[in-house]
Amino acid sequence: MSSKSNSLFKTKQSYSLQKRQLPPTITNTQIDKTLISPPKPLTTVYSDVVKNSNISPTGTSNSIFTQDPNKIIYKHIKNPYTEFLFFIEPEFRNCKTPLDIAKKVFYPDWHYYNNHAQKTQTYYEFILVDIDSIKINPKSDPKNPRLITHTSVFIQKILTLSEWGQNPYYFKQFTASFDLPIYNYFDYMDAWKNTLLFQNIEDRHSWFFCFDKTFKKQTIPYWFVDWWCFYGPIEEILPPSHYRSI
Repeated sequence: MSSKSNSLFKTKQSYSLQKRQLPPTITNTQIDKTLISPPKPLTTVYSDVVKNSNISPTGTSNSIFTQDPNKIIYKHIKNPYTEFLFFIEPEFRNCKTPLDIAKKVFYPDWHYYNNHAQKTQTYYEFILVDIDSIKINPKSDPKNPRLITHTSVFIQKILTLSEWGQNPYYFKQFTASFDLPIYNYFDYMDAWKNTLLFQNIEDRHSWFFCFDKTFKKQTIPYWFVDWWCFYGPIEEILPPSHYRSI
């Protein structure tokens, strides 16, 4: 699939121009009193979490047409793959849903576990853009330009270890200035996951993926195949007519 004009995509220089604010340290963060409020029994916590686990972060939707041609009902389809994130500690027993727990564990603008204050979602996104693995085109709400509602990603290449050209723990520098100016191949691998864990404040951001016209036949790393199996599309989202024709 062909890509659009380069002027629509984020440039490498744009990442160095962004105003970036690092998360507060533990010492200057106010104590979350909800973590020390009277707890519920831990068995109740787990039953509540399971009971309210109606949405899968790796799920997708499929449309169902009713007798009314103008009315479409979207059915949520869960991805069968699961991933361990973290242990649910007793301190989270007052949380009613998995989302409530996630809001306590993850930094507000990052939807993944991270122990490095400078490896933000933007950092990982910049890795993929800087190494020319993707081109990214965010779209904003016309009524609220600061609200990114959906983003198009054009995959240009998946860098193999041989193309990296050195041991995976060796670092490369960004081509434009950034708070953390270096990354290694392990960061590159993590970037394919953490870049996409972006969500807007209204929880209604969507991603659109396609392979760019510049994508060439290449060796696909095993770790990317694993990533694709987990985050890629599943057969169940296809309409019956399309599924039967495969």
